[in-house]
Amino acid sequence: MFMTIFLSLHPALMNDFRSNSLTSDYLNAFTANLFILAEVLVVSIIVSYTLTRILEVIRKIVKVLTV
Repeated sequence: MFMTIFLSLHPALMNDFRSNSLTSDYLNAFTANLFILAEVLVVSIIVSYTLTRILEVIRKIVKVLTV
C-alpha cells in the first residue's frame, strides 16, 4: 500500500522504472507494488524453509549431546 502511494507521488521515479522495464506499457504504481509483494512472498518462503531446516538440525544436535 505504501509503495503504491509512494510511486504515485513520484512520477519521475516511476518513469525511470518504466524506461528500464521490459513491461513498460503495463507498469504502473499498482503493478509495481504487485511485483514487490510477489518478491517479498517468495523470499519469505525461502527464508522460512531454510531457517526451519537449520533449527531442525540444531535440535537434533542438541538431542544427541544431551543423551
